[in-house]
Amino acid sequence: MDMYEEELDNYIIVDEEPEFVQETDEEISAHYFILCEDSSGFNLAKNIYEYEVCGIPSLNWVARACEVRPVILRAEEGADVISLIRPFVKSAKYSVVLYANTPLVNKQHIKDLLGYVDRKHMNACKLKKGFVFSNDYILSNDEIFSVDTYEFSSNDFYEVNSLEDLSYAQEVLSKKVLSYHMQKGVYFERPEVGSVDATSEIGERTTVASNVSVVKNSTVGSDCEIKEDVIIKGSKVGNNVVIGEGAIIISSVIKDGVKIESRALIKNSVVGENVEISDNVRIINSGIKDNTVIEECCQINKARVAENVQIGKFSKLIGELKPAVVLAGSVLDANVEVLGATVYENSTITVNKTIVEDVNGGEV
Repeated sequence: MDMYEEELDNYIIVDEEPEFVQETDEEISAHYFILCEDSSGFNLAKNIYEYEVCGIPSLNWVARACEVRPVILRAEEGADVISLIRPFVKSAKYSVVLYANTPLVNKQHIKDLLGYVDRKHMNACKLKKGFVFSNDYILSNDEIFSVDTYEFSSNDFYEVNSLEDLSYAQEVLSKKVLSYHMQKGVYFERPEVGSVDATSEIGERTTVASNVSVVKNSTVGSDCEIKEDVIIKGSKVGNNVVIGEGAIIISSVIKDGVKIESRALIKNSVVGENVEISDNVRIINSGIKDNTVIEECCQINKARVAENVQIGKFSKLIGELKPAVVLAGSVLDANVEVLGATVYENSTITVNKTIVEDVNGGEV
């Protein structure tokens, strides 16, 4: 769910994916505007619309409510809205003006609003925070006259002006994101405990235990089991994966059928299909190919491990001037160290050995 933003003077372009709602058949042509008011007066570190809510800035949540790409403008508080948007008005029937600090608004709210305005033949409709104008009205008037008010679902346009308001929006949108995943067939053992942000996806029939965090554009496939206290951040997890209690997966790819035991750490790495990783294993800046078994308490850093390798408990594969490499079919017994060397195909390294030079097969 990436955002692309380019600033051109007062004009900002934002691309966002659709909101989590079902499309309706009603199509009423409209332009969309989002006004970003300076909130420095609220004693915050940055403008309130720049704060993230469920992993996405408030501004982006509002952009998601728009049927087409919005025009996003910086605006002083109390600015003349018509003068501000008129240069961007084109051929649509209506202009919808939203504000960047109303993250609870969504696409269905706006469709309902446009249907209401159209049925009532309104020229100008004031929202709790925002407006809808007939574009003919905008192009023929310099001021807003005869404004009607839209009062349905006032919480839709809930205005965030403080960190307390932001916490409330976080609570509401967190429930919405969880509901979205549950409707897709994800089972959360305790949905009130944990975090899945709006940038991440979880596949159907996956079970998620308590206090699990899936954030920062992560994806988890179908038929997975994610146990307690797991953190998945900026990572891609395949199908039929089991991740044990307290494991941490950061900026990594975990392919199908992998089994990861408790308290493992995998960072900046790729793990191939059907790999078995035992308790307390650390894999950093490394690649592990298919069907490899890594026993408990191993440390793998700057290493390349081929398919069908067995690595015994307490072993270390550490890259120094060059990566540590273990090629296909090799077996490392317990407490083996491979330091910047290559272990070639079908080698066996017996217990307690330290390897600093290449091994070309056989038993060492």
